[in-house]
Amino acid sequence: MTLGTALHAAFLEPGEMLGRFSVYDGTRRGAKWEAFEADNAGRTILTLAQSATLTGMIEALRSHSAVRPLVSSPVGTEVSAIGEVSGLLMKGRADLLSRDGTLVDIKTTRAGDDRTLSNAIHDYGYAVQAYVYRRLFNAGRFVFVFVESAPPHDVRCVELSENWQDIGRQEALS
Repeated sequence: MTLGTALHAAFLEPGEMLGRFSVYDGTRRGAKWEAFEADNAGRTILTLAQSATLTGMIEALRSHSAVRPLVSSPVGTEVSAIGEVSGLLMKGRADLLSRDGTLVDIKTTRAGDDRTLSNAIHDYGYAVQAYVYRRLFNAGRFVFVFVESAPPHDVRCVELSENWQDIGRQEALS
């Protein structure tokens, strides 16, 4: 979760990184650690390894040819919406809303192969999320951008198939 939160901030709102995150190079015990932790109260502390991983993931996202057009003209990042979906009041927070109305949600993954991503879509309810968010934001498109947390940090942009969208609708309505 820490890496995913840092990824969102670093990629979508890089100006907020300094105020929200710090990097510690050392063992998380002893007086040095306690002093660092106290000096960085309220910030999420990343290890040096997490920081290096984050840098690789950011570089992979920035250099990916399918990601650049999705994020090049945002209306906003971390945009919230509240509305009624299927008779229930719901709230969503989109990672990025582009000028053409596309919603973009960035996810970390251990692997970007079809099977791993299909399992993640099922296990974490991403199809339901896409269904609800498309209605809350009146969006024509919803694109998941998956980035691997280990080198080479492959990136996959996924728009859910009609079958997945039907599953998301059915699960949201049940």
